[in-house]
Amino acid sequence: MKVAVISDTHDNWPNLDRACRYLNGLGIRWLLHCGDVCAPLTLLRLAAAFRGRIHLVLGNVDGDPFLMVTRTTEFPHLHHHGAELGEVEIDGRKIAMQHYPTLARGLALTGRYDAVFFGHDHTCRQEVVEAGGRQVLLANPGLLGDMGKQPSLGLYDTADNSFRILGLDEL
Repeated sequence: MKVAVISDTHDNWPNLDRACRYLNGLGIRWLLHCGDVCAPLTLLRLAAAFRGRIHLVLGNVDGDPFLMVTRTTEFPHLHHHGAELGEVEIDGRKIAMQHYPTLARGLALTGRYDAVFFGHDHTCRQEVVEAGGRQVLLANPGLLGDMGKQPSLGLYDTADNSFRILGLDEL
């Protein structure tokens, strides 16, 4: 099963809409957001634009965290994990989300997860970490906003624990 992974939207509605149209067109049923949606209104935009389940964590520039978490109750397909750690199991894969790279690496090194996703530094990258006898995918989809770097998103495949980064210009 393919799972969308995005981060650092930074209130960029045109990029968010474009990404969601693409993901909906692929029939993606899960979206993980690794923080920095920014405004509660952008969270509402995300909830309206993406048809599947959405799981997210807070980032360092998410405004009004209380309202961000509270607004999720208005949408049954939206689950906010707060600031500490997002954990989901999809298609038998244990997945963690965290906004910060250092904390994400620590989660990967526990060996409890198949994949750990993060954001914050707006840099696309992925690696496999050996931990607890397990090959853990550690990946950052880059930023969906437009802050001096090419906007991007990631597609995680639960079948083989792989990750592919797509530039928004490829969609």
